[in-house]
Amino acid sequence: MAHIEVQPDGRTKVIYEKYTYNGTRKRGSKLFPKEATKTEIKKFIAQKENEYYLQHNTGSSNITLKQFATIYLEMIDQYHSPSTNASDRSLLYNKKHGLVTMLGNCRLDKLKLRNIQTYVDTMTDLSSKTKTNYIMLLRAMLNMARKWEYITFERNPVEDIVIVRTRPNERTPYTIEQARNILDEVSRCDDNNTKMIVYLGLTCGLRRSEMGGLQIKDVDYEDCSISISHARVAAGNMGDFEKAPKSYNGYRKIYVTEELMELLKQERDRKNDSDYILTDEHNTPLRVYKISELYRKFMQKLDIEYKSLHSLRHTYASILVSKGVNAKNIQYTLGHSSFVTSMNIYVGVFDDDCKRMTESLQKTLF
Repeated sequence: MAHIEVQPDGRTKVIYEKYTYNGTRKRGSKLFPKEATKTEIKKFIAQKENEYYLQHNTGSSNITLKQFATIYLEMIDQYHSPSTNASDRSLLYNKKHGLVTMLGNCRLDKLKLRNIQTYVDTMTDLSSKTKTNYIMLLRAMLNMARKWEYITFERNPVEDIVIVRTRPNERTPYTIEQARNILDEVSRCDDNNTKMIVYLGLTCGLRRSEMGGLQIKDVDYEDCSISISHARVAAGNMGDFEKAPKSYNGYRKIYVTEELMELLKQERDRKNDSDYILTDEHNTPLRVYKISELYRKFMQKLDIEYKSLHSLRHTYASILVSKGVNAKNIQYTLGHSSFVTSMNIYVGVFDDDCKRMTESLQKTLF
């Protein structure tokens, strides 16, 4: 079924046959580098021949979730971003809770509500939000299977799944005093990337992906502002890639402090307009995971309780609320579609503000 062609430059091309989502047969190919081992190539061929055999000998009436997962991914990969594709594969093949791992051997036409509910109930270590992500993917797969006539049902069994809501982890921002200490400490840091990460998070409220996507050309040095118009996100083993902001409201303009602008000017003087603000020693974009890693290493040196990188964004929003900034302005600066999200999820409560509130009540009533 598969055959090998050795290219003039020494690379190896494997040509194989496969079935598409609608049952038609077509050829596929993969090019291996010169350093690829025979074992690696043979393993790939065996995998493709096994997939072809399963698809060729599997009727619509007895296809399993594991077999259909391969067909499903082949179809939807072209419509999704690399990060979404990586997320789908994680939800499918996660060693502990993956859909294929736990339900892969079940035939689609035999997958009932009780099977899926039992699967969900075993995820005792996951939040309700994460459980929902698994179930949303399964819903999409079953709907697609019905559309392609692999199965028939009047109502998708996933629609009746019960997911008990769990209390989300409490998001507590850094206090204003802690924020001052962090900025004071990072001002003495020798690493420019670390300085930039802390300032972008604590004084602009940027997401990690927005920090990674910020470029020299996004900075208005006369207006002392930055424009958020793209982001860099991780896509599993496929590395990082650039994409649009999280939503339409993610496109925004943020005015920056004098201290941050000075750092941005330093980056401008040693880079080109097309360069990213955060780069490694080779002037290539800093990997997304590295942004969190640099922040974590810096914070672990301080005598301050460690909070995640995203907590800088929460702290930024909480300080703005504490200082009486209009909720709509905070929503815009954070890039949220609704100020309810900004207030309910991102804003924490400072103890000093609560004390002043009670003192104000005391003076008013007594």
